[in-house]
Parts: sequence; structure tokens; C-alpha cells
Amino acid sequence: MEPSTTILAIEDDSGDVELLRRYLGDRPDLKLEFADRLSTGLKLISESRIDLVLLDLNLPDSQGIETLTRLHSQVPDIPVVVLTGLTEEALGVAAVRMGAQDYLVKGHTNRTNLGRSIHYGIERHVTQKALRKSQALLTEAQRVAHIGHWELDSPMGTPTWSEEIFHIFGLDPAQGEPSFPALRNIIHPEDWELLHGSVTRACEYGTRLDIQFRVIRPDESIRWMEAKGDPIGNAEGGTFRLFGIAQDITEGKKAEEALHKLNRELRAISTCNQTLLRAVDEQTLLNEICRIICDEAGYRLAWAGYAENDYAKTIRPVAWAGLDSGYIADAKLSWADDTERGQGPAGKAIRSGETICVQDMATDPQMAPWRESALQHGYRSGIAVPLKDENTKVFGVLLIYHSEPNAMTPKEIQLMEDLAGDLAFGIGVLRSRIERQQVEKALRENEERLSLALEVSNAGTWEWIVESDEVCLDARFHEMLGYTPGELPNTMQEWLPYHHPGDMPIWVSKAQAYLHGDSPIYESEHRIRTKAGTWNWVFTRGKLVDFTTTGSPKQFIGIAIDITERKQTENVMSARFRLVEYSVLHSLDELLQATLDEVEVLTDSSIGFCHFLEADEKTLRLQTWSTRTLREMCTAEGKGHRYDIDEAGVWVDCIHERRPVIHNDYSALPHRKGMPGGHAEVIRELVVPVFRGNRIVAILGVGNKPVDYDASDTHSAG
Repeated sequence: MEPSTTILAIEDDSGDVELLRRYLGDRPDLKLEFADRLSTGLKLISESRIDLVLLDLNLPDSQGIETLTRLHSQVPDIPVVVLTGLTEEALGVAAVRMGAQDYLVKGHTNRTNLGRSIHYGIERHVTQKALRKSQALLTEAQRVAHIGHWELDSPMGTPTWSEEIFHIFGLDPAQGEPSFPALRNIIHPEDWELLHGSVTRACEYGTRLDIQFRVIRPDESIRWMEAKGDPIGNAEGGTFRLFGIAQDITEGKKAEEALHKLNRELRAISTCNQTLLRAVDEQTLLNEICRIICDEAGYRLAWAGYAENDYAKTIRPVAWAGLDSGYIADAKLSWADDTERGQGPAGKAIRSGETICVQDMATDPQMAPWRESALQHGYRSGIAVPLKDENTKVFGVLLIYHSEPNAMTPKEIQLMEDLAGDLAFGIGVLRSRIERQQVEKALRENEERLSLALEVSNAGTWEWIVESDEVCLDARFHEMLGYTPGELPNTMQEWLPYHHPGDMPIWVSKAQAYLHGDSPIYESEHRIRTKAGTWNWVFTRGKLVDFTTTGSPKQFIGIAIDITERKQTENVMSARFRLVEYSVLHSLDELLQATLDEVEVLTDSSIGFCHFLEADEKTLRLQTWSTRTLREMCTAEGKGHRYDIDEAGVWVDCIHERRPVIHNDYSALPHRKGMPGGHAEVIRELVVPVFRGNRIVAILGVGNKPVDYDASDTHSAG
């Protein structure tokens, strides 16, 4: 069996190294690596895959919390479990606050808690990474969410809506817009006064509208809407007209609530872990864990019961918290298989050793003997988790009830199972009266609060009068491309050359498909030239709003959103994934060449090279060139040739300056030294140093982009 997990222990004490070998060396799923200095450990990490680091904070070349800081600064994506001395527990707690997954006290560490700390350290790290990725994808999706626009003359008038707003409200556009007062029947009762007051003030005083409120659709579903509006002055001195946009932010609100709930539960888990560390007796531990589950995680009732070995196989309640009012005393649970009261979640969990979940107590047959009382007490869903000793024998059960049906998500179930496992382990430690206090999963999650504050896209608007070919681009559209209002052309014929020639057939065909009735709406993602000469990716969406008397298209309007950053990120990530897959079956030279080919595409370049800087930091060894460079452009000296950097040209400026260097006018550089015979002509270039630690080990360069290189190219090449 090949090890699936590689652990690196950075520890200089031979005795502690030997203990780690004894505790982990016989596990076939683990591969152990050791380093006695931080610098040695960092070198091992750079050369091989490491899944988790066991880190002694006091090493010959680094001391105290600075050791963790240095490790995280260079390898932030590897989980770390800190090893501290008997008198350094406070240092371990500080390390967890600074990003370590856990800490273990030397002398209080055994095979069990070391294995658990490694397992949960990796699991927590993977979960945090997946959550961050999920958050980033959700935020990006919201940037291109469909939005609608609206107008309102007065708080007593009837608004004008775009079609998308009808969809948000769940109304039929054919029925027309309701008056603003009539919206009271659609807006959530708790939000109407806020909306009405905000709109009234905006119309009376000319203030900007920015509000979130709930909408009750005809199917009784509730959606969250965010509306923003600007006042437009009335020439007659009356109330202000409002013009604005609105967006359905329901999914963002749900995600925000789910994240808040998850963070609340994770904080509760963290508090429970601290309680496990401080507990001095079993009853106090049980009482406190139940309290935390209710007060901090927000559950309605939590209680623990022990499986008695009497004739009736009674489940004896030993601790509880939350809203009880006699429910537990009247429940009279059993874990016997031959009685009705032994067929509930608690009895089944004890007998099977598996978690039993009830998503709706109003309908689940398992709850028949207790259904009426449970519903009267406000319990709608719940979970029964077995408590097991170190030999996996079930000795009790932890029961947790929620006030909402279907509240027990897979993530919550996993968290509660982890909590029950920790509780059972803590009880075992207390019962054994072990002198060494168990450090059990301290600070399970780093205190990280993610925000899902949703921002309405800062969209530019455009209008095309088809008959006259007139194009009108608003100020935001100009600003998005770096122009001042009025600089962009005002006819379609003049506007077309601003679009990337490679994208022209795609977006023109989409526009024609819409105009010919083959598509319900016009949407396109394409590049437009900025004032600086670069290309910005833009998402455009539009529709016809007017026709001639003969039925021909007359007026075409829409919005445009800058999605350049998203596109660059997508392209870079796709390239990285392709290279990771490519690296599995190819050599280093093939991988380097494939990397150059990808960077050429990302930066729109036509030449690319990668050369190694030898250990003396004075000699360059020519290594490889992109496929296109070798095939079409360059016949100069090849791989293996060495250059003294003092004799090399301007392409080594990045070594001298230790940063990426752009030469957008290569021929005008006073210190260039010319090219050898057979070398491709260079018009402009971008050269990036590749660091390993603080040392430059290679340089990667691309050249001959049709327009000047800029910081975004540096990001793509880096």
C-alpha cells in the first residue's frame, strides 16, 4: 500500500524525532520526512509534495512564533500543527491564532491525539480552501448576474420596469407594472415601511436610493432584491424622478446566512474544544458542551444519555441544555430492540453505532411515541450521535434538536459527529484520570469571517439607433475603457474597429442572430480596445426596444460590464490545470516548453524562452524556448549554452533589478547588445525572474506582443 499522505516533521530534538517515528512510523498510509532546521524543511517542501508540517517553533535557525511566520510566508497552502514544550502552551495558542491548524504539547502527546490532530488538521485545511474557492466563484458569478432597470416619477405613481424586474417579482410583463402603492401587497410586510420611506425621501429631497428588501412572489416564495437609484431633477421644481437598477440577491443572502450559520457552529466547536482542555470533571464537561451547542450554535435542545445495562436497557439522561420543560423526563428512552421506545433515533444510534438523523419530526415514523410532545416543544429536526470509547464500544448518545425541519445538512452532521467524537474522547480521558492533560483540537477554525456583501455591477450602458447608425455610450462605458466622455465614436461604423478582430465574428453573429429572431436576447463576451491600447474583456447584454413602422429594428439598448479580471483569472487557472495534468507524463524540458506555450497565449506573445541561472548567480544556462519560437523564428545557439550575465543583453535586467522588467521599445534601449545570428527579432519583451526562496534560479521571458506589455501580463506570466 502506497502512502497517501506525506508528513514533514521539522524538529531538531532527536528524542522527539524518535517519538514521532514510534507513533507514526508503522502507519502504511503515512510517509514521514524529517528536517532539523527550518531552512532544510523549506527545501524539502520545494522539492516534493508535503501534505502537513509538524513544526517545532524553537529551531537552530529560527525561534518562537517567527518560525511559523517564516514558514507561512513561503508555503501558505500547507497545514501546520505546532509542537510546543510543557511551559509553552500559550505560544501554541498564539500559533493557532496566527494560522496553525492545531498545537500539541510535547510530553502530553500520544499516538491517538497525534493521529487525530494530523487528520483533522488536513481536513480543516481542505475545507477552508474549498470554502474560499466557493466564495470566489459565487462572487464572480454575481458580478455578471442579470439586473433590471426602473423609473419612478413619484411615490404615488406607477414605475416603469424592464422585463427582468418582472421576472424578479414573478409577475407577467403583459399585465403591466403595478403602481408603487400597490407594491405594498407584494413587498414583505416587515420591509414595506423601509422601502416606502426611502423612496419618499429620495423623491422629495433628491437623495440616492440604496436599499435591500424582500419580495413575496405569487407562488409565495420569498426573494431578496437590492435596488439602487439616482434622483433626476424636475425642471418645474416638483419632486425628483428616480432612475435606477435592481437585482435579485436571494442566492447571495442564502449563502451569507449559510456562512454565518457555519461560522457560528465552527466557533461553537472551537469553544467546545477549549472546554475539553479545561474540564476537570465529567459532569461539568457534559453540562458545558450541551450549553454551548444551544447558546452558541443555536440549537433548541441538546442532551446526553448513557446506555444502562439494566433489564430495560434504559438510556439515562446525564446532562442537558436548551428548551426542555420536562420533555427529557417524559421521553423514557430505551436502547432495547424489542420495545417501541427503543426504536427511536437514540436507541438505534446506540445499537448500531451509527448516526441517526430525523429531518422532520412531524412525519418521520421513528418519532411516533414522542411526536406530539416534540412538536409542542418546538422540535422539528434532530440528530442522535453515538458516544464511543477508545475501543469503539458505544456507551451513550448525544441528541441535538433544531427548531426548523430539514435543518441537519451534511456539513452540520459531520460537525456534530466530530463534536461527539471529541466529547467521548474527553470523557475517556477524564475517566482514566490521566496525569497528562489531553490537548484536543484547540481552536478548530481560524477566526476568519468571510463577507458576502453583494455589490451591484457598475455597468455601462449603450444605445444603437439602427437606422442612423448612431451609437451612444454613457460616461461609465467610457470610464470602463479609460476614456473621458465624448472620446469614443458615435457611429457603429467608427465603433467597430475598437473591437478585437478575433472576437468580431462571434459577437457580430450573436447580434445578427438576435436581430433575425433566432435568439431571445443579445449576449456576448468579447474584447474592446482601451485608450491605453490594451484589450478589456466586456460582457454585453441588450435587446431591441423600438421598431420602425415596417417592423425593422430601430433602437437597440443594453449594458456592458468589465469582466477582464475574471477572464484573466479563468485563463490563468485553466493554463495551470493543463500544466499540472501535463506534468504527470512529461519531462521537465517538455513541461517548461508547455509552460512557455501557455504564457505566450496568455500574454498574446509570439516568442518565449526560459533559462536557468546557476548557483553562482552570474552564469545563465540556455534551457528551452517555446514551440513557436523554435519552429518559426529562432535558429541561434540552443540548449546548454552558457552566458555570463555581464555579457548578456537587456533581457537580464530582471536579474539585476530582481523584479519583472518590461521593454516596450526594445530598439530604443541604449544598453542593448544586439542579437546573435539566427535570433528572432525582438520588438518588445517581458522578462520575469523565478525565485526559490530569496535566490533567482531562472528567468522566463516572452516577446513581441502586438501592443505594449503591462502589469496584467506580468501577473499572467508570474
